[in-house]
Amino acid sequence: MIDEKDRLFLSCLRKGLDFVSRPFDALGARIGTDGADVILRLERLKRGGVIAGIRTFWDATSFRCRGAWAAMNFPAGTFDQKAEIIHRHPGILYSVERAHEINFWCFVVVPAGHDPETHIRILARQTGAVPSLYLPLRKVLKGPGPLISLAGQEYAAVDEGEERRQSPERSELSLDEIRLIRLMQDDLPETDEPFHKIAEAMNAPEAIILNLLKGLSQKGHLKRIGSYTRARSAMPASTLRLVVWQVPGEKMERIAGCFEEIPEVICADTRPGYPEFPYTVYTLIRAADPAALEVLVRRIEEKIGRWPNRVIPLVREIRKVPMRYFPAELDAWWIRNRLLADPVLQNNIQ
Repeated sequence: MIDEKDRLFLSCLRKGLDFVSRPFDALGARIGTDGADVILRLERLKRGGVIAGIRTFWDATSFRCRGAWAAMNFPAGTFDQKAEIIHRHPGILYSVERAHEINFWCFVVVPAGHDPETHIRILARQTGAVPSLYLPLRKVLKGPGPLISLAGQEYAAVDEGEERRQSPERSELSLDEIRLIRLMQDDLPETDEPFHKIAEAMNAPEAIILNLLKGLSQKGHLKRIGSYTRARSAMPASTLRLVVWQVPGEKMERIAGCFEEIPEVICADTRPGYPEFPYTVYTLIRAADPAALEVLVRRIEEKIGRWPNRVIPLVREIRKVPMRYFPAELDAWWIRNRLLADPVLQNNIQ
């Protein structure tokens, strides 16, 4: 049962905690209670499912992470082994197996200063994947994009192509700020002095941590530290069908608005075509079964024309992991494998 003080408490939590040594005491003072009651109230509301916890909300677009889809072909006998090699990359957030000659599809995210295509090229060389397709976003025709539709809204801040989102300019992050961001991607400890635990992990005085948080807030990187609820689940992947279309570039403008008229098309966008995979328009379509999908494909053809198309059926989701900013494991992966990006340089060093 939620009382009036609970409602005031939740309102204050949504606005965010103060960057002080004992933030729950400060919040308690705002609602006429003390820090101990705040922590008990927080635990009770978590048990009741009203909130999931307290975490840091970042303006992740300011981190300028970049992401892109890739698709590769792995022989059936080595599929799982090759997929495991790909999954050693800490930036692989999502991957699936599809019933197609090009059977492994994944989404990779890299931090600012890195190029997703370079990382995908390295992964292709590690696995010997032929072909290996780099599938960056060219233009959004409808919807939030396949990653969000398949894996959830928590990925919405990933910059997949300049046409989709222009990241705001922000000052460069210091090494200490990056270390702090890495530590503050999980729930805030529910203790009297939660920032003290973070300071211990960074081997730094608590005052330094508080100043870093204030600085990140002033620069626009940190929105607030407040309550959150469980994100709404993405649509079941089994109900979303990937259909790709071979549409010439000069026809893109004509078809741009057509998908809005068909609600079953969850998202649509354009990506580069290749000789071995000449499709340039990608659609995720909600359909209960193949028969329903066939009807929808005919409806789309009535709108955009009868262009060559192909359904790429889902076999299984393999990987779906939370977004992590500046993972230290990615730094180590890059140091180990960066020479694979340039075989000529690698041969010269060897």
